Amino acid sequence: MPSILTRPSGGGAAPAPSGGYVPPSDWLTLPTVNSGDNKFVGVVAVFDQDNNYITFNATTDGGTWSVDWGDGNTQTGIASGVTAEHKLSYSGATGALTTRGFKTALVTITVDSGNFTGMDLVEPHSEATDQYYQPWLDVRMAANLSSWDSYSTGSEPILGMLERFDWIGSNSLNQGDSMFLSCTALRSVVNLDTSAWLRATQFIRNTPLIEFPVFDTSSMTLGILLPDTQLDEITITDTDQITSGSISFQGSILKHITIQNTGVGNRTSLQACFSTTPNLIGTPDLGDTSGVTNWLAFCINSGIRTMAAHDLSGATNMTSWVSGCHNLSRILAFGATITHSIANCNLDVDAIEEYATNLGDGTGQTLTTSNNPASGSWNTTIATAKNWTVVD
Repeated sequence: MPSILTRPSGGGAAPAPSGGYVPPSDWLTLPTVNSGDNKFVGVVAVFDQDNNYITFNATTDGGTWSVDWGDGNTQTGIASGVTAEHKLSYSGATGALTTRGFKTALVTITVDSGNFTGMDLVEPHSEATDQYYQPWLDVRMAANLSSWDSYSTGSEPILGMLERFDWIGSNSLNQGDSMFLSCTALRSVVNLDTSAWLRATQFIRNTPLIEFPVFDTSSMTLGILLPDTQLDEITITDTDQITSGSISFQGSILKHITIQNTGVGNRTSLQACFSTTPNLIGTPDLGDTSGVTNWLAFCINSGIRTMAAHDLSGATNMTSWVSGCHNLSRILAFGATITHSIANCNLDVDAIEEYATNLGDGTGQTLTTSNNPASGSWNTTIATAKNWTVVD
């Protein structure tokens, strides 16, 4: 069957989105960082005040590490697992006063010997008496870490000023849960290796992201949850390994989703996969969906116009699968054999007859098509000849 969105021939990852977010021109510029450098650099905000708190914790595989705070102060020979803390000096910050009312400084963190294995950006400063924003604005790094913490809990500081994040090269993280959750200024993730992640629950939730690289889910077994993301588009690769948990874009404002793989793995449920996605014009090609049984509320209350050629032949639950999809004007999905409804959509005669032609054998099941532009006008014998009862 045809599909409105097709997988690229030859497979592989698509390029990351280009253009979009550019840091303000009055910030200091990040230097080049290469894969294998074991380096973390960041542009930070420095206000004309005494309590410009900043902290960093790093672990290594056998050596010490050092930090240049970018304001004339340095710390060297820091032991693995120890938190370095500082109060940034406004007078020492090398960046000019910005239109946002702060100067910028360039913080550089390097390993003295060995390799970085873990980083923690949300350890509180010892003088802080309340939760505060860490001053990171723009970060670029290269380190093959197995441990990472950027999500604030309790009294930990928040990455509420971070606007761009760029992780060069590979890492060994096994999950990305809550990685950028509530990073409310984050606009761009330039590079991020997710190939070893087993799960990624809420990792970009409540962020104003406009750019994200190809999302490699080749190791994921526990589902994809991208609710409430502000991204316009995303490319996801290799969802075949996902066997449990949800694949859901529910509540996102995504306009385009590309999934590069050969199927949805051993999944039997796509419940609410594209529900309440008002800007999504068409569902992406999900590959082989013949083993999916549960299509409950698949795209309920969604803004989609065209549904791709999903194989519905294994469906045992299609309750409310397109309910509230008042803009839906074409359904390329095929093979359904159970009672379901395509009522209250925007299907004309050609569209309903196309869908009816692609139905499986109904064996007395009911197809409801009422309250479409074609209702009362289309040739219902196309469906009844396949043993369907039609409610039009």
